[in-house]
Amino acid sequence: MTLEKLKLDHCGNVYYAAAGQGLFYWGTKRAPNRRYQSLQDMQGELKLEQASELADPRFADYLTRDFRVPPDSPAIRMKAYPQGEVPDVRLGIITGKEGAP
Repeated sequence: MTLEKLKLDHCGNVYYAAAGQGLFYWGTKRAPNRRYQSLQDMQGELKLEQASELADPRFADYLTRDFRVPPDSPAIRMKAYPQGEVPDVRLGIITGKEGAP
């Protein structure tokens, strides 16, 4: 089975990896797998994510799972931000009015 036959269509996503983290892992532990350090390498080899970007979404506080982003975040611009609720995380757009009386 090839990727072409599977017709996987991943596109329009925002990828972010902190320092020391791999960007994209492809494969399983029991079979050969590949780690991609750049989006361009993965796009070229797998032909996936052609309209995606590598960018910092600028989360409010990653460590406390506060995944709110500013209005000009790449995730908002690309319409790649979750809609609705996600358990145990804080989502939304930072308006600058948080905490105001």
